Parts: sequence; C-alpha cells; structure tokens
Amino acid sequence: MNVSISHGAAGPTYLQAGTDAAAGLAAAKLVDANGRRIKAALIECDQGIGYGIRYAFGGTSPTQGSPSTMHYLAPGSTIVVEGYATLASLLWINETNAENAKLCITPYY
Repeated sequence: MNVSISHGAAGPTYLQAGTDAAAGLAAAKLVDANGRRIKAALIECDQGIGYGIRYAFGGTSPTQGSPSTMHYLAPGSTIVVEGYATLASLLWINETNAENAKLCITPYY
C-alpha cells in the first residue's frame, strides 16, 4: 500500500499499546517539544500481534466487540488521520478484552 502525506514533517515514530479502556493520543504527541501542533498521523495496527482495534472520533467512545458506532482497524491495516481537532478527538480500544493490539504511529507536524 502506498501512503502519501502532504502535511508537515514527520516526527519520531513510536509504538502505542492498545488498552481495554478508550485511549487517544497523548498531549505530548498533539503538540511537540517545539510547540508545533500535529497536522496528520500515519497509524498502523501491528499485524505481528494479530489483534485489531476499534476507533472513533468526535466524542464517540469506542467499545469492544460492537462495530455499530466505530471503525475497525485490522492487524496489518494502515490509516492516515488529518487535522488537529480530529486527531485530538481520536479514541481507540482493543477489539477484544485483554488482547492488547499495538499501534505504530508517526505524527506529522
């Protein structure tokens, strides 16, 4: 899959563990040490672990197992999320309880 991001410069890529409670990007990732606000993020669900995540935006809190009000990111899948407000509202949760997915995230500032 080819991914193109035309917003900003890439920050350091990091690994984020999934959780059984809805979580999002840390404040230190939304604004970097130089005061630059995040513009986009490349997010990949690690296929080596074999577990997916559910995610949602804009105040919707994702829940495990029920896809009715959220998106699903399967192992090995990648998404690009753009916009500070959208990234600040992004929340994710493990697809299934105690199956800790891993996300590889590259922020763009």
